Amino acid sequence: MRSQLSFLLTSGLGLLGACAGTPAAPPASELPATLEARAYSDLGGVEHSLLAADSAGTVLVFWQPWCQSCLAEAPALASAARSHVDWRFFGVVSGADGDVLDHEVAQVAEDHGMPYPTLRDRDLSLCEGLGVQSTPTLIVLSADGRVLHRGEHLPAGGL
Repeated sequence: MRSQLSFLLTSGLGLLGACAGTPAAPPASELPATLEARAYSDLGGVEHSLLAADSAGTVLVFWQPWCQSCLAEAPALASAARSHVDWRFFGVVSGADGDVLDHEVAQVAEDHGMPYPTLRDRDLSLCEGLGVQSTPTLIVLSADGRVLHRGEHLPAGGL
């Protein structure tokens, strides 16, 4: 029992820093070109670009399946995603395959009614490129990649 508790504590502490593996750069004011040009796979293997000319912008929801604040925020984000169909929403879960299990992430996303694709940031490129240090973090990007909002919740005035 003691070894199981020790494992859970050390594993959990390691995941707390999943987005903060290296000292974070100052928050970005726009999506770096290296991230804009890249395709990201969702849990089903479908590739997505973060920006699309035919949308109003993109909302990146950085979350973890064990993060209670993230899960408490999920209903409001699901509602926003359903009512703002002109915006692209993506969940982003960071961490290496050994630290994060895709089937658990998918189950939590389904259980909490997240209607948007969940992308895996295995190499922490999104976290590092956008200066994300903790979860939940929401980053709202304009259609051309400028950061319009960064915080734990959607902007008070809406999208």
